[in-house]
Amino acid sequence: MRAVVLDRRSRVLLQAYRDPSVHRPGGRPHANPVWIVPGGGLAADEDASAGLVRELLEETGLRDVGWGPWLWRRSVDLVYQGRVRRFEERYRLGTIERQAPPVRPVALEQHERSVLLGHHWWCLADLAAYTGTVYPPRLAARLREVLAGHVPTTEVDITSEG
Repeated sequence: MRAVVLDRRSRVLLQAYRDPSVHRPGGRPHANPVWIVPGGGLAADEDASAGLVRELLEETGLRDVGWGPWLWRRSVDLVYQGRVRRFEERYRLGTIERQAPPVRPVALEQHERSVLLGHHWWCLADLAAYTGTVYPPRLAARLREVLAGHVPTTEVDITSEG
């Protein structure tokens, strides 16, 4: 589950990581940091919404999020710590009424502490101009559509886009 969190100026929160244990099957790890929206997996007894709230709190310390709809979903096979795994990601819109509130992780797992490089609130113009790797794919364009009022009524499958 992943949180697409926007502040009151429509900046999106991304976190940078570099994890040499993660890559596409047959590929290589990214040499440069990868930027992703916060989130992670579910505990055995959690539903998607509860798991997302927990993951966002653990990774960012953010509590006062107004939750919107689930926007997108994506399946991706990755080599993770030596084993190919299928990741089923769902992306949910969240909003913060403050302007770029500070991000302070409160409960990172040991592995997360070793690969997480930091957080940044990105304006859409800077995100669109960025030439590095961002997940989900085409995030700036997708957010422009959402901010223009084109919010999907059901989750859109973006698996084929990367």
